Amino acid sequence: FKKEAIDVILMDIKMPIMDGWEATERIRSMDKGLDTIIIGLTASSLDLDIRHCFESGMDDVQVKPIRKQQLYHKLTTLDDIKVKEFPDIKSLRADFGLSGIETDTLYNSSTRQIEKQLEVLEVLFAAKDSKGIEKVIPAIINAALNINAFYFTRLLRNYYNSYKADNLNRSREIYLRLVSIIKIAKEEQSDLLRN
Repeated sequence: FKKEAIDVILMDIKMPIMDGWEATERIRSMDKGLDTIIIGLTASSLDLDIRHCFESGMDDVQVKPIRKQQLYHKLTTLDDIKVKEFPDIKSLRADFGLSGIETDTLYNSSTRQIEKQLEVLEVLFAAKDSKGIEKVIPAIINAALNINAFYFTRLLRNYYNSYKADNLNRSREIYLRLVSIIKIAKEEQSDLLRN
């Protein structure tokens, strides 16, 4: 994987030495693995297990037994599988089945918290405060997962892994991308509220 570019990975969840969730998280921590499409293969159709697949960084899930036509369709429509960088309010309403006001409140409070925590992260990064960064990253991840911002969470984990590996240029690059994503999400949300 480190030497060649891979377009798609079919990841079995139940593997003997390392489960598919951990393997996905490790792949996502690598620069090349950030945007590789990973489709989880699982025998479980429980919502909790499927959500765990997305939280670990998978782009899609296929429940076993795998039907040849279903898999073929997924593989021929890979562009449709690409996860959005940040969810919009409409997708949240569909995912959670909440009222418009409840969804707006959840979305706005989560994006505000993420934005404030990213500002804190900037200060901690400048101060080279590793312990502070270790504390703030989980808070941002939790806020992002509250609104199903799975790709954003993937970027945060990649930021942290780059920081731990002392790849400060990569960390900075990812940080700027995170800030840009949240800014665009807030602008799109305010446009939606104005209309």
